[in-house]
Amino acid sequence: MKIIKTLFVVLLLLFSGLSAYSYYTYHYVEKELPGAVLQSLTSKVLDSAATQKQEIYKQKLLDDYLHYYNQNNDYVGWLSFDSGIISEAVMFSGDNDKYLRKDFYLNKDGKGTVFMDMDCTLDSRNITMYGHYVYYDENAKFSPLHLLKDEGNYETNKIITFKLKDEIRTYEVFAVYYYDWMNDVSYHYQTAEFQTEEGFLRHVRRAKDRSMYKTDVEIEGDDNLLTLQTCVRNRSDLRLIVVAKEID
Repeated sequence: MKIIKTLFVVLLLLFSGLSAYSYYTYHYVEKELPGAVLQSLTSKVLDSAATQKQEIYKQKLLDDYLHYYNQNNDYVGWLSFDSGIISEAVMFSGDNDKYLRKDFYLNKDGKGTVFMDMDCTLDSRNITMYGHYVYYDENAKFSPLHLLKDEGNYETNKIITFKLKDEIRTYEVFAVYYYDWMNDVSYHYQTAEFQTEEGFLRHVRRAKDRSMYKTDVEIEGDDNLLTLQTCVRNRSDLRLIVVAKEID
């Protein structure tokens, strides 16, 4: 009889949540089960709740991803700054021209759409993304990246998230600089892979050396990077580059 009663209580715990758990533990389980058994049951209940929460979280990510992917199979994820200055769909087609003057639905649009460099994959050590600086709308696409030229805007806008179909990656900005694509040919900010750890760290040092201001973000040899590029008003020779390190 006690076994049946105990099993009934455990089932109630699994389906009724933690508030019910507290009540039944005190009135039934605690009086009838040894401490070790009670601890084991508690652990199982908490593990079950955590697993269920994780599954719900993963399903929500997948649902959000499929909402856009089913409209355009080039969609890979959603890029946003925690501050809200940028929130954009990210495309990947293997063609760096496809979305320069087209919107998400492939209609002609001078603002274009944010896209990943053709040489990148989601597993690349350095993922580069391009987005227009829109002269007539400084809130559009990657235009707000120019806010980061001012060190006073760094703390507010340093965290970036990239939401994929099965995970959310978080990045912290560590370098902001101008790149002269006509003359600075020895440095390739969009390099996706690195043959050695030293090559990777050399790439990071070059970004830091060019940065308009210093940050306290430390980079290790096994870190991953996110590089964002946009244009500069009235300077066809320059690009604004924002580089961030994956932190979570």
